[in-house]
Amino acid sequence: MAGGLVGVLSFGEMSDRLGRRPTFFLCVLIITLFGSLSSLAPAIGWYNAGRFIVSTGVAGCQATTVSLLMEIMPPQYRMMMNVGFGIGYTIPLLLLPLLAYNIRHWGYLQLATGLSALLMVPFWFFLQESPRWLLTKGRIERAEQSMVRILRINRRPVPDMDQTMNSLVLLTKSDSKRGMAFHFVDFFRTPKMRRNTLILFSVWFMGSFVYYNLVFTSTTVPGNPYLNYAISSAGEIPAALLGLWVARKWSRRHSQALFLLLAALAMTPLPFLPEGSPSWLEIGSNVLVRFLVLSAGFIKWIMAPEIFPTSARSFGFACVLTCSRCGAMVAPFLRDLAEVTHLVVQFVFPALFLLISAGLTLLLPETLNKPLPDTFHEAETLDRKKIPKTLVPLTEYKLTSSSV
Repeated sequence: MAGGLVGVLSFGEMSDRLGRRPTFFLCVLIITLFGSLSSLAPAIGWYNAGRFIVSTGVAGCQATTVSLLMEIMPPQYRMMMNVGFGIGYTIPLLLLPLLAYNIRHWGYLQLATGLSALLMVPFWFFLQESPRWLLTKGRIERAEQSMVRILRINRRPVPDMDQTMNSLVLLTKSDSKRGMAFHFVDFFRTPKMRRNTLILFSVWFMGSFVYYNLVFTSTTVPGNPYLNYAISSAGEIPAALLGLWVARKWSRRHSQALFLLLAALAMTPLPFLPEGSPSWLEIGSNVLVRFLVLSAGFIKWIMAPEIFPTSARSFGFACVLTCSRCGAMVAPFLRDLAEVTHLVVQFVFPALFLLISAGLTLLLPETLNKPLPDTFHEAETLDRKKIPKTLVPLTEYKLTSSSV
């Protein structure tokens, strides 16, 4: 978790300064190299050091990929890509118990997980740099090359790029702040950006705290720990699909707040289950709460990058991921606190955090079908933008200056 905290900050800022694509593949190299070397660690200290470095790469991949997906997709399809990203995270969670059950030697298990990052290497030949990021940096010619390459890979007609790029150049020059260097304090200079940033930090901290508390609890339920973990993780796929369906039809913030409220209500009876209750009842309750938390979580992953401006999107998302990592680091201690106080503590704090998160989410600006903000000024006025809530079929989508 500490490695993830360092990774989201360092690689998030690197992505905003050097580009999404090179940062992503640097992280892939780090995961593969140090993930494999960790299997040869002669002592626990060396193993932990290797895992720390791997965690930085994993967190960097997350922050960079989410920003890239947000910036290359039109508004009505952003949620599909990000929910797909979430499902891609869940499938390995389901495979991990099976892998761990059949590979009992820790070294071979570590080698297998480290080499799995090689599956991302072929994307080097297809993944293009974000045209939106290139435009904010004034690299107009490179942005044109990237857009043409994306259109050809997807077998789309290439429009008159001279006319399109001229429009984009005018849009770029019209805002003097576009592509300028930013600092962390820029997130707090203006009232609404400051409010949104603090809310996102708080919601992501509490959401991660609750999620990992549920993950740790799933392995303590009586029964086969491998099976319990797999069953608990299986609920994440339907949660992602539900999050996709809801995010396409209803308000981001209202649907997220509703899922958080339902999760808090579902968690309320858990501490009152009688001692010796069937294991299926405990694991079923865990799956239900985790399902609701993840449904809100997938909407949260869509919404957060839509609030930060392009010039600082990766770093802003890295900051909320940092808060998420902090919540994950604190979560294991809740079980220790419950052991020395009362079992109810393990459920009261998560339920309270879910209720607070639901209320705070309602204070965020609505981002459904709105264009991504490119500058801090646009991010500050995000809640003022009004555009028709229509879903444009992919077959009718045309590249225009407003699409980038």
